[in-house]
Amino acid sequence: MKFFRNAIILVVIGILAGFSYWYFEVKKAKEKKEKEEKEALLFEQKDAKITKIVIKKRGDKKPIIAIRKTKKKKKKEDGKEKEINVDYWVITSPVNTNGDLYTLDTMANDIKKAKREEVVWDSLEKEKDYGLDNPELSIRFKYENDDRERGIDFGIKTLDGKKVFAKVVGQNKIYAVASGIYDSLNKSLLDVRDKTISPFGKEDIVSISLISPHNMFTLKKREDGWYFVDGVKASTSRVELYEGHLRWGNFREVVKEKAEYKDLAEYGLDKPRLIVKYGLKKGKDYIFIVGDPIKEGDVTYYYATRNTDDMIFEVTSDLVMKLDTTKFLLKDRHIFNFKYDDVNKVTLKNGDKSFTFIKKGEDWYFADTDKKVEKDYKIDGIIRSLEDAEYEEFEPIKKGDPKYEKTGIDNPKYEVILYFKDENRKPIKVLVSKKNEKTERVYISPDNGETAYYTFGYFVDNIPEKRKDLMGSD
Repeated sequence: MKFFRNAIILVVIGILAGFSYWYFEVKKAKEKKEKEEKEALLFEQKDAKITKIVIKKRGDKKPIIAIRKTKKKKKKEDGKEKEINVDYWVITSPVNTNGDLYTLDTMANDIKKAKREEVVWDSLEKEKDYGLDNPELSIRFKYENDDRERGIDFGIKTLDGKKVFAKVVGQNKIYAVASGIYDSLNKSLLDVRDKTISPFGKEDIVSISLISPHNMFTLKKREDGWYFVDGVKASTSRVELYEGHLRWGNFREVVKEKAEYKDLAEYGLDKPRLIVKYGLKKGKDYIFIVGDPIKEGDVTYYYATRNTDDMIFEVTSDLVMKLDTTKFLLKDRHIFNFKYDDVNKVTLKNGDKSFTFIKKGEDWYFADTDKKVEKDYKIDGIIRSLEDAEYEEFEPIKKGDPKYEKTGIDNPKYEVILYFKDENRKPIKVLVSKKNEKTERVYISPDNGETAYYTFGYFVDNIPEKRKDLMGSD
């Protein structure tokens, strides 16, 4: 009994010792660290959002003023539509324009997290010595529902450039802070403004027109996709990628904030090299115009403008090249109209060898032996490749065309026959030429050799020469 009582006492002592260690060594140390970190912050911690940022640089006539605003936006969640609040920024000085959400949000977060390295002077009597009587950079900001203006001024940097001297509004001290804080807040108007070239969503665009010395076309959106005005179907994915070049693209520099008509000739915009017009819902249009090129070393840029404001700006040559595309590249060039799941039987011919496969559930079986195909991914690969096949580089070649003989489709190396679950649907017979090993391309014909289409030929590697090519491990 005495032993048991002593054991209990030892356990209690151990627990108390452990608690004491945790309380004094861990908890108190953590609290001390948190207190020191909080005291090192240049500004008091507030949960409220920063709703105004003012950037003033030495020599600037006008400061950059950014205001955070909120708008209602509809969002679908769990099949239901609801309204949510979405933040955005606007620039009100020195120009009126939208702000860059990511840059300004980052600045707001950096302001809140800004810390001092050390207190250099306990008064401002030496502020001239540290360049703080005429600061290089001044930041002012306000919190939501708080009219008090807070801020920080930055003076000169230390000799090693790792720190910069600063003073905080309302504090009678000179601090040394990490130069990274200065760099993160030292933003130009271009840095903080929205540089989006086309501020429209794809759902807003109902037609697209291109005019250039090389290409000209007009696309219109229908319920079932995009079509050229002559009725030719376009590739929805390629059209969305095309119009996305402007929606996702940014201009790189502003040349004129408020251009006048006379400025158009100076930048070659009176004789455009390219015009893209988006027809928008409610009958409005967005027009993007490209003018003269600019050479900077080995890099070329272009002057551009748009009808949504009076600005002239610079864009990359890469953007111009992507926009100056052809009707051929945007048209729907799919060769076949079927889905992988529609197919339940396949015949593959390679020279004098022929194999037929039947699908049962998710697996393929040899039709003649009813033996499961172990490498059935090869059969799947052939079907899916033909489902997605698009002709490339040039239009299909008809029999009788002088180029037809070179396609080799009149003497095909392979043959693929696809049968469908729908017994009323006629099988598709595909003739395939020998693959060009350099280009990885083949010619295929879906109409018994009447037309040859130039397309990717990697799928022919899955056509077996012998039965064991589809059995066993690789």
